[in-house]
Amino acid sequence: MPRVTVIQAGCSVSFPNKDSARHHVYLFSPAKMFNLKFYANVPTAPVLFDQAVTKVLGCNIDEQMLAFIHIVDTPYIAKTDASGKVKLMNLPS
Repeated sequence: MPRVTVIQAGCSVSFPNKDSARHHVYLFSPAKMFNLKFYANVPTAPVLFDQAVTKVLGCNIDEQMLAFIHIVDTPYIAKTDASGKVKLMNLPS
């Protein structure tokens, strides 16, 4: 959780495992590759996402566990609410 995450390029993301099963989170993409193999609790280091792109993350243990990470090249970031609306605050003129 959350199923969709939006971050600014250059940020790192931690992938904590909060259940009793070990998971294997992966992303195989030319833009970014990583493999967090069979871990419990929190992996040793967060994963840096340095290129603007949208990626799908998966788990080798539980195939229905999918997440989407959208990396953007702007500091003006927000995720829409359940109705599809978003409000950006404190934008420059």
